[in-house]
Amino acid sequence: MKRILILTACLLSVPCYSEVYLCDIDGVKTYTDKPCSVDEKPITVTVQNVAHTPTSKLQQQKQAVAKYVSNENTERRIDELKRKIKAVFKDRDRKLLSLKVSQRYSRNNLAGAVRDDGIASEMNAVIQKADSEVKIYQAEINNLIQLSRQ
Repeated sequence: MKRILILTACLLSVPCYSEVYLCDIDGVKTYTDKPCSVDEKPITVTVQNVAHTPTSKLQQQKQAVAKYVSNENTERRIDELKRKIKAVFKDRDRKLLSLKVSQRYSRNNLAGAVRDDGIASEMNAVIQKADSEVKIYQAEINNLIQLSRQ
C-alpha cells in the first residue's frame, strides 16, 4: 500500500518554475529566488521532471495495479471457498458420526430395523447435501480460476 501511495505522489508531483539567482556571498555560491543586486539577472535552470510519464505508460501501470488487486481478491475468495468446503466436510462427518452412534442403539431396539432404515436414508441425505454444497463451491473456484487466467 505504501508503494502505491509513494508511486502516486511521485507521478502527481508537478515541478515548480520560478526565477533563480546565483549569488556570491562572502565567497560562497548561493542560490536564491531573490536577486542579490539590482542589475542581477536570473540564471537558466533546466528542470527535469523524472516523475513525468507518458499517458500510455500511466494507463499500463494503472492496469497492472488493477490486475494485481483483482488477482489478490480472487485468491482470497478461492481461499475462503476452500475453507467453506473443509467446513462442509467437517460438518458432514460430525453428523454422520452422530447418526452412526444412533444406528448402534437402534440395533438393540425392538423396532430397530425400521429405525435403521430411517437412519440410513438420513445419512444419504447428509452426504448428498454436503456433496451438492461442495460442487457449488468447487464450480465457483473453477470459474474464478478461469477468469483470473484471462
